[in-house]
Amino acid sequence: MDERERHRARWSKRVAVLALLLGATSLATPSAVAAPGDIDPDFGTGGKVVTDFGGGESAGALLLQPDGKLVAAGGGDGDFLVARYNSDGTLDGSFGSGGKVVVDFFGDRDEASSAVLLADGKILVGGSAAQPADDLGIGVPPAVGDRTDFALARLNSDGSLDASFGTGGLLVTDFFGLFDAVAAVLVQPDGRVVAGGTATKTTSGGDPHDFALARYNVDGSLDGSFDGDGRVVTDFVGTQDLLSSLVRQPDGAVVAAGSVRLGDSFDVALARYGVTGSLDGSFGTGGRLTVDLAGSSNTAADAVLLPDGKLVVAGRAERPGTGDDFALARFTSTGMLDPSFGAGGWVTTDFSGNRDGASALALQPDGKLVASGTVGIFNPTPPGRNFGTARYNADGSLDVSFNGDGKITTDFNGGFDSAADVGVQPDGKVVVAGLAVQDSSTTGADFGLARYGTTDADGDGLTDAQEADLGTNPIAADSDSDGLTDGQEVALGTNPTVADSDNDGVNDGQELASGTNPTDPDSDDDGIPDGSDVEAVQSTVSGLPDSSLGGPSAHGKRTAITSALDQVEAAVRDGDTATALSRLRSLRHHLDGCGTVADRNDWVSDCSDQLEIRALVDLLIANLS
Repeated sequence: MDERERHRARWSKRVAVLALLLGATSLATPSAVAAPGDIDPDFGTGGKVVTDFGGGESAGALLLQPDGKLVAAGGGDGDFLVARYNSDGTLDGSFGSGGKVVVDFFGDRDEASSAVLLADGKILVGGSAAQPADDLGIGVPPAVGDRTDFALARLNSDGSLDASFGTGGLLVTDFFGLFDAVAAVLVQPDGRVVAGGTATKTTSGGDPHDFALARYNVDGSLDGSFDGDGRVVTDFVGTQDLLSSLVRQPDGAVVAAGSVRLGDSFDVALARYGVTGSLDGSFGTGGRLTVDLAGSSNTAADAVLLPDGKLVVAGRAERPGTGDDFALARFTSTGMLDPSFGAGGWVTTDFSGNRDGASALALQPDGKLVASGTVGIFNPTPPGRNFGTARYNADGSLDVSFNGDGKITTDFNGGFDSAADVGVQPDGKVVVAGLAVQDSSTTGADFGLARYGTTDADGDGLTDAQEADLGTNPIAADSDSDGLTDGQEVALGTNPTVADSDNDGVNDGQELASGTNPTDPDSDDDGIPDGSDVEAVQSTVSGLPDSSLGGPSAHGKRTAITSALDQVEAAVRDGDTATALSRLRSLRHHLDGCGTVADRNDWVSDCSDQLEIRALVDLLIANLS
């Protein structure tokens, strides 16, 4: 074989190995891996978890703890209900009784709808607690006329009530002696808590419901610096003003999002409050605004604050005659619809062609938005409701990398399932919590959780479980820093925990790039380990265009380099390391220019090509020294 054929054979081998690399990721990815938007097989049973408290119950809030555990809070059978789960969806036995906690206020109807995780690991749960009807003095039977108050319960990290909060860990706040309920809670950096919801001021029609906020000190007492008595009520022009979400802005202002009823339809409503509880006149009109998104009824159920100060709300938009859709709208910091989001500041998403609506919204670190809610899936018998989740790009378009079209629906047992809250884990998995109906009876409603997303946190083609078995780093795509991802190494048969799998002095990535075999210390069977073999340099030089070698003088320079390498190879075969090193160092002298004006003694004038060859020569010198 002449020199030209030898080089052609080397390059053919290099191309074949590189082709293998291109297919490595798919070869290394097992079919069980959950892609973004797929149900996560590593969570619960088939990606779903159902928790029964012994009656009919539903989860209304979801918390993600830093240790990977999940907390769901809700109501059922007249009590606050809280459950904590391990990262795989099993109940956490160290919390409450077998992972579950039941909290009762007055022996009547209590229901949790919101929760927040505190800095010390405690859990604050908000909702409503019913007072006996006799307290109203109107003689209405308790089953009909019970009044409800804002209700908060603070739990220690083990699920026990925190006696340092309120009275024995519980507190209630009344506004007008009628029907008040917490829908959202947030914690300020100083530990004070803001609860928001709805207060009823009359039962005789007219304008009965208003936005209501209360701020509490760390011990649960009302904060008198917040509008004088710790409570604020805001009336819009509608007959029903229903607050559903709170967000805190960096300057301490709080924005409340919800809906107001105007005639026969609802509009999205926002209000912003300063640190003392007064409405912020620079926002909307007098601190308040309402927006009609679709020319018909639309509501806001949740809101998130973006890093640039903009606000995104999620809820429902009615499509007259055909049903409802998920609806998202983005507002500027001053309360104007942001025209750069969707079409004119808002987007809608249809799942079922019928009654769909978002109830929760979460912001991913990459700026994408995840909305979850309930979608109407009308099967022949019987009709049902399912969890629905959609992921959006920052501009409001659906993210088609999520389940192929940006949407996914989840059914638990063919019944009426309803999603209430959503969270995004640090590894990118999406968790949704709500109600899962197991049968047609009232007691068939349980806490339902579903998890979606990738089990490959670092995107290297291996699941986190596979990485644990291999001993690789699940959050580093290239555990051994050899230039190949862990998944590529598994496909190639190299060791993803050792940079130089065949111990020939050249790491696996370098071998693949130069056309040698990273699993064979002597790729060409010439008796010389790849780390001491000149083949990689020869192959690279043979592929250089004449322009890299000085144009007219290219042939002579190429011949000089090849001759020097042949002398090195002969010396290595003879075991004369000193001569081999001397020849390499002499060659290295002709590869040390690469400045603005190339050294006239350099044999490779193109800077990038010279650096590549120089690195290979330096590696040979290091391996032979």
